[in-house]
Amino acid sequence: MDEPAAGRIQRAASGEGLVVVLRCTQQLLRRLRATPPTDVLPSETKLGDWYGTAFQVRRRRLALFVSEHTRLPIVLNGAELKRLPSALAERLDGVLVALGVEERARAEERARMSDAVFAPTRSRSVVGSLNEAVSMARTFLARRPSITVLELALDLAEVPIGPLKGANSGDATAGILGRAADDAEADPIDLVFLANSGMSMACRRLAGWNPVWLRARRFWGFVPGEILRVRPFTSWADEGRDYISGEVVSKRIDATALGLVPLKLEAMGDWDPMEEYWGEDGDPIEEWAKPIIARGPRPLFEMEQVLPGLDFDDSDSDPICLAIDLKDRGNRYGARESLMALCEADLRCLDAHAHLGNFVFDDSAELAIRHYEVGVRIGELSLGDGFDGVLSWGLIDNRPFLRCLYGYGLCLWRLGRFDEAASVFERILWLSPSDNQGARFVIDLVRARRRWEPERC
Repeated sequence: MDEPAAGRIQRAASGEGLVVVLRCTQQLLRRLRATPPTDVLPSETKLGDWYGTAFQVRRRRLALFVSEHTRLPIVLNGAELKRLPSALAERLDGVLVALGVEERARAEERARMSDAVFAPTRSRSVVGSLNEAVSMARTFLARRPSITVLELALDLAEVPIGPLKGANSGDATAGILGRAADDAEADPIDLVFLANSGMSMACRRLAGWNPVWLRARRFWGFVPGEILRVRPFTSWADEGRDYISGEVVSKRIDATALGLVPLKLEAMGDWDPMEEYWGEDGDPIEEWAKPIIARGPRPLFEMEQVLPGLDFDDSDSDPICLAIDLKDRGNRYGARESLMALCEADLRCLDAHAHLGNFVFDDSAELAIRHYEVGVRIGELSLGDGFDGVLSWGLIDNRPFLRCLYGYGLCLWRLGRFDEAASVFERILWLSPSDNQGARFVIDLVRARRRWEPERC
């Protein structure tokens, strides 16, 4: 701001010009070395005065402002405080673009924020909202230390606000300023969901593989590897990332459409049923085992296991074990985020799909089955039609695929899809006749259409 502070204060007090009032905490006023006037006229912006404070998380110095009328949060890097209010106007415009506010309304709001005057806070309610936003920001930053200030503001704008009767500040702001009309003719796009990233979804375009981050009203409950059909609303870029806001209209599992390189199958010789243990001498052979034995020797394979981030020289670096440890210590969010990061790095990490399914199995068979099925379908890309080989559990790299398959079968059973479940368990027995997972103990119950119960598996 080139105009001397005294001139700005005089114009604010007299009502001349377009001036926004930045009501700062005493801490921020000291940092800005600002001496506020005793009284100023209200801001001429539709969003009202802006209440701000500074805070720090680890080494990141930040400032956070909220709108008086809608509590919309705007986050700035600490260095941007040197050029208020232009930095605030720029950051606000970025948030409004993401919220889908029409361009004319954005331009008007920017013009009204072309100059500013500092003042002390006066509303306890707005200060309360400001403090709550800072507390929430600290939580988000603890989970995602590298989050950008724009995405942090957008995540905060999704949080319901008490003074707004449970509405969120993003919707309240768009309601005042007006959203751009949706383009009903916009062509839907297909995105491959990879991972949740706060309230954004890390995806890639199905065609072209370009990474893109999706923000949608519903951002939870999707499975890495699912293909989302999205009706786009608006798009923007932030710190090298491309973002889209839109509505997810459908989802599907189609591993063949993902364009993945199939996992390698390494030939390990032949598997001979005569070398397997089928019970003590004199004991009858179980019915499920008879056709497998009669089939005779079959080729044995080990499926390639993809595990991003594994250091083969460090036994403690296994990312799956680290995720399980996080879950066991009560950090389910961190565990799930770690597993999704593996899927984001390479969707062929079947063990990540298996454990994502395991993590939600007790709570939702409907969600767990989708995690398992993606893993199964990606593994099947390596097998092709008519695969008649053996994937022994004893070859440890086969275990992720077998875990996905077994979890898939259990979910089918829980959901009452008995015929499909029986086919899956029979397939496990043919693939891994040693049956270290226990398919032989449940297949007769499934065929008898007995209801799933936890103690049975």
